Amino acid sequence: MDVKNIIGFPTPKRSYYKVYVITNTYNQSNYIEDCLNGVLMQETDFPFIHHVIDDCSSDGEQEVIKRWIENNCDLRTSEYYDNETCTIILASAQKNPNYTILAYFLKKNLWKYPQEKDKLYTVWREVCSYEALCEGDDYWINSLKLQKQVGFLDSQIDYGLVYTGFKIRYKDNFISQSSGGCPEGNVYDRLLLNPSNFVCTVTTCYRISLYKQVKPYYSQPYFKMGDLPLWLALSHVSKFKYIKEITSV
Repeated sequence: MDVKNIIGFPTPKRSYYKVYVITNTYNQSNYIEDCLNGVLMQETDFPFIHHVIDDCSSDGEQEVIKRWIENNCDLRTSEYYDNETCTIILASAQKNPNYTILAYFLKKNLWKYPQEKDKLYTVWREVCSYEALCEGDDYWINSLKLQKQVGFLDSQIDYGLVYTGFKIRYKDNFISQSSGGCPEGNVYDRLLLNPSNFVCTVTTCYRISLYKQVKPYYSQPYFKMGDLPLWLALSHVSKFKYIKEITSV
């Protein structure tokens, strides 16, 4: 197939995608297909975009992602971009009309340059209402995860984040976790005082407007990278909802 690269980055469609799903991945070639399939399987009544950022993997993961796109997306309408930072594929799914993948294949690893990497997300956060996270070695197992979370957030404006139960997978064994009894509502004190983080990153969906509100504080250099500082910041300005279903691994 003769591919013509467009110089630069794709321009986001304003007010089109409702949820911005972010997958950061590096050298996770053994797991990334489960991640991609779990997002692709989401049954929604709204369009969402899956932003996969491969941080210059050295284990062949970029080729795994490209093959997955060839097998699951409509290559006739795909767009290809090239710039100093990465090559990009923007493609719609063959069988899920609401799914679009935006795959960034970085040309250098940006782990030590978080500010440079953060620029890759900014323009997409400007056009979506909600954000969900699914790292390259995690995956979703409930096809209604996004639909239920967005439905709740649409109807309850004083809630900023929805999280769910999950499983941990050790090789071929599954151990259920967080299947009930997790706090909701005003959870800031519980998060602050709890020795363990009960909000599992792969299960979350939250308002981007609140993320932008707390980012000036969350992104200060005295905060270490990680999800707990973000949950603390978000829970300080909004309520959290817990859905008693296992949606993720």
